[in-house]
Amino acid sequence: MAKKLSIPVNPADEYTVIAISCHLKDYRISFYLNNSLGIKLKRARDLIIETQAGENHMNYALYAFDDQDYRSNIYLLANHHPDGKLLSSQKQSDYFLIFTPAVIAKDLDNIILNIRQIQGVLTAYNMNLRKTMEVDLLLTDLEMHLLND
Repeated sequence: MAKKLSIPVNPADEYTVIAISCHLKDYRISFYLNNSLGIKLKRARDLIIETQAGENHMNYALYAFDDQDYRSNIYLLANHHPDGKLLSSQKQSDYFLIFTPAVIAKDLDNIILNIRQIQGVLTAYNMNLRKTMEVDLLLTDLEMHLLND
């Protein structure tokens, strides 16, 4: 009988996701993140998620930055839509700042500190990707969305 081998893939090894809670519009938080972190987030095509029934589509604002120098990508993704949250388990979060590949701990602390110092940001924290199951599906949807661009 043949043995089935599987390789467990953990999104925490490939991504860093920082949840941001604030009262700023997407274009304002993008502007402030660009200034604070020295990046160049630009508006991308909205991430479109279909509802359970498949009848409605929910659009979530997406900003992207492709850093050629460090061979990394940074995405700012809104968590709000009038009809629901992108990640229902993260109701207090307004945006997700997604880094691929994952950021090392020392740099991550500095990034979070810089985000927290932005006027209008209530809090920012590193999401534990091992505990939030919805994030894996979100990251898969984001990858598929970016492949279609």
